[in-house]
Amino acid sequence: MKISQKLPQFLTKKTLLVAVSKQKVILYHAFKGEIKELSSFELPKPRYENESLFVSSGKGQTFGMGSVKEIRIENLKQKLLKNLKEELDKIKKKEEREPFSQIFLFAPSYLISEAKTILAEKITSAKIELSIKGNYSHFHPFDLLEKIDQYLEEKINRKKQKNISPEAEKILSRNLN
Repeated sequence: MKISQKLPQFLTKKTLLVAVSKQKVILYHAFKGEIKELSSFELPKPRYENESLFVSSGKGQTFGMGSVKEIRIENLKQKLLKNLKEELDKIKKKEEREPFSQIFLFAPSYLISEAKTILAEKITSAKIELSIKGNYSHFHPFDLLEKIDQYLEEKINRKKQKNISPEAEKILSRNLN
């Protein structure tokens, strides 16, 4: 689909947008003013019953303890990351002739480091330009592009502010008050 003129167009760099949540992953390809969904998958919602704490012990010693729910959540996370690896392998094969040059990652804080590691391992040609913390897997692709645009504008403004001398900054702050 065509990207609105107000949003980043990615005219020169082939871009991969990755939106990850606890159970869902969506991968988008943005290039030359167009964005399209490459792949998506969603894990089934886990069912929890009335579970309680368990303790592993023997001969008067406690070896470990935890809850079944915690173990299932960790298993869900591992399954999600495994599926992400598989999807990236498929995409890498399809996009072999023209590899991606940059990646934008949207993921919750507890998944961001693992997702970055997988992306760096599987899409070696691309640099992870930005990782935004949060659950954006249910957002429209234009909303993701708006987030990227906001970040890029903030980055430009910060650079402009750094280039101002301390004397000029004092004068500007006086004029604002």
